[in-house]
Amino acid sequence: MPKDFHDVNEAAHLLVSKLDGDFDAILSFTAGGKIVGDVIAEAYVCDHLHVADGEEISPLNPELRLLVVDDAVESGAAAHDFAQRLHAQGLHQLTLAVPLCPRESIAKLQHDFDRIVAVVTPLMRRALSWHYEVLPPR
Repeated sequence: MPKDFHDVNEAAHLLVSKLDGDFDAILSFTAGGKIVGDVIAEAYVCDHLHVADGEEISPLNPELRLLVVDDAVESGAAAHDFAQRLHAQGLHQLTLAVPLCPRESIAKLQHDFDRIVAVVTPLMRRALSWHYEVLPPR
């Protein structure tokens, strides 16, 4: 069965084509998300802040329209937790952009993000190996 993406770099480039540039800065929160964020930041010439696991988020201007990126959403728990951390800082203009997000996770995350942009939206969650030939770094 053919995969949706060869690797996270290809997935990020496909994601760029779905975005409209309606954001001021990019935030990523996983190793794979950093790759996606770097590709989008280069395409849109904007700031990209990567927040490593467990790292505090530097205070940001609450007026910023933020694009939160990752290499994929599985259950949605990590994206939800990250959004809650941003909301606690007063940041509320959030768009989630990911190459892969199951529809069941989109439904769960709609309360955390103003908009969710995904390249592939399978009905339900599967292992990333179903979608990527070369798995994103963890």
